[in-house]
Amino acid sequence: MPDLFNCEFGELIHTIPAAAPVDSHTSGVTGLWVSMKEYQAVRVVVNYAAGTASDEVAITVNQATSSTGAGSKACSCITRVRKMIGATAIGQSHAGVDTVVTQAAASTYTPSGESADQAIYMFEVRAEQLDVANNFDYMQVTVGTPANARLCAVSYDCFRPHHPQTVPVSPLS
Repeated sequence: MPDLFNCEFGELIHTIPAAAPVDSHTSGVTGLWVSMKEYQAVRVVVNYAAGTASDEVAITVNQATSSTGAGSKACSCITRVRKMIGATAIGQSHAGVDTVVTQAAASTYTPSGESADQAIYMFEVRAEQLDVANNFDYMQVTVGTPANARLCAVSYDCFRPHHPQTVPVSPLS
């Protein structure tokens, strides 16, 4: 197990580029399925370029029993979203940087009034929030299809491994 105070960041988490930057208005964004079997939590990061006002779409978390999405269903796990907003770019002193929004547990989060801005949304999915009793060990994030062009990328930071080691276990199994 790595020494938590004398190790590299990459020994504590496993970052997955779940969806490369794409223009989400053609078909939305579909992230990779990742296994939660070896990790206690995943931080989801959705990164948007500035888009068109009033063009918000939902960010959704799904769960499944395999890496191919078998038995896929919604996962009501989003309760707290950290967001960073910038008019055209996230700057050093923008007032909207690093705010937190809370909501009742839901499988979706839909930003409000921010689609014209560059935005980063982050939230955690904990393994115990999945239906593990019925073998739902995989999670995925999708982002809806806006009416207008907007670049979007999704990444996952898998952390709190059940069995920490120098090279974290890949959740892409």
